[in-house]
Amino acid sequence: MKHPKHGSSAHQPQTSSHEHHEATETASASPSKKKTKQKQTHEHEDVRGQEEAHEHEHPHENENEHEHAHEHHPKQRTKHHPAHMREQHDEEHPSNLTYTAWPLGGREIAMQIEVFPRYVPEGTNALYLQGDHPQLGKGREKGLRLHLHGDGAWRNTVRLKAGEGLHFKVHRGDSESLAVDSEGRPIIFHASLQQSGSFAAEVYGWLDRDYHPKPTIKGRLELHRKMTYPGIRERDILVWLPSSYDSDPQRRYPVLYMHDGQNLFDPATAYAGVEWAVDENIEQLEREGRIDTPIVVGLKNTPDRLEEYVPTDQGYAYMRFIVEVVKPMIDHRYRTRPDRENTAVMGSSLGGLASFLLVWCYPHLFSKAGCLSPVFHNRKELNVDVCSWVEQYDGPPKDIRLYIDNGGQGLEYRLMPGCRRMVKLLEKRGYQHGKDLAWYLDKDAHHNESAWAARLWRPLTFLFGEYKEAP
Repeated sequence: MKHPKHGSSAHQPQTSSHEHHEATETASASPSKKKTKQKQTHEHEDVRGQEEAHEHEHPHENENEHEHAHEHHPKQRTKHHPAHMREQHDEEHPSNLTYTAWPLGGREIAMQIEVFPRYVPEGTNALYLQGDHPQLGKGREKGLRLHLHGDGAWRNTVRLKAGEGLHFKVHRGDSESLAVDSEGRPIIFHASLQQSGSFAAEVYGWLDRDYHPKPTIKGRLELHRKMTYPGIRERDILVWLPSSYDSDPQRRYPVLYMHDGQNLFDPATAYAGVEWAVDENIEQLEREGRIDTPIVVGLKNTPDRLEEYVPTDQGYAYMRFIVEVVKPMIDHRYRTRPDRENTAVMGSSLGGLASFLLVWCYPHLFSKAGCLSPVFHNRKELNVDVCSWVEQYDGPPKDIRLYIDNGGQGLEYRLMPGCRRMVKLLEKRGYQHGKDLAWYLDKDAHHNESAWAARLWRPLTFLFGEYKEAP
């Protein structure tokens, strides 16, 4: 069967295009159109409104193997995030209702989305559209479900205003299975119709099977797929090796564990198409002689990110996953310095909170943490307050080093009180700026990847070099 050309309609003329994130090719219905590049930033809110709260008890840990630090902490609970924590059962558009049968009014049109994959893995029973339009994402964990038809196309219909842009991704059920092009790069499709019609999207393959890292990555990137641990979802682990790793086979390296691993190295997999540029940042600092270059382990997040990055059952399971599964594997397979002095963790937003939790609960394994824009205090939506951990802790001093920073715009402004409170509590505990504590305020920064990438050199030099800037 000959598939219709990308963006073509069997019934009505229209224009359409699809494009990748920055540094990937933009394709359209006409092969003569020029390639373009796009880079965008997006302020995403990790602590937006939640629904009903459910109490989570802390799981018991093996006292002979791990520090039982969290038994002294107050119980924490978090309210379920409607987009992450449960499947929604909103009625979907009937798969047999085409745009010609859809009741329209005014300037409203119907767009039938037709996805033509080159192949689908065995056992695939649904494809989904995920996007910024309410019909594609609002109230649905996975997005709008597509249904398979006899001609090999997966279809469903959405209602739009005439000329309204529709931007979406295609996946098989989660962010690990995004549709990719022939170069293995995830695709964002862009469609806009002036009148009712169909939009055809061609899919070459899938992120979990056909992804290839961007060719401009400095050093070497290795992928460990579908690592598992009881109580949390499986995920891929990225391991970045600096350029010197292969050229100097006797050298051993410190290790930096980072959350939200898909955002670190490649704009094709990063949130809103903006990466942290971890590889470029580290290699530049190494050339300048400012850091002891680390291996970076990027742990991809999952739809349960909210539960895994805070002190809940899943949050403690996620920490044990890193401690009991990931770290031993990394120290076995790579030339690391496995001692605590050479092991650090870093993340932003809820990932900044997760980094603090890991170094606070496992100081015998992790000696330092970078907490960028951390959610230390949020009693309204998440009912999380780890500042109280420091305030109420009566055990021996924790020999750890902490980098904390914060922006001043939008969500950053709302997170600032928690950051300031944490810094003051640490000061009272005897932590000294420039020695085992660093605090930086970037008053013009927003809550997004480009802001964290711009100041990444600060935590890197504090954790692995000399950070001399005064508070």
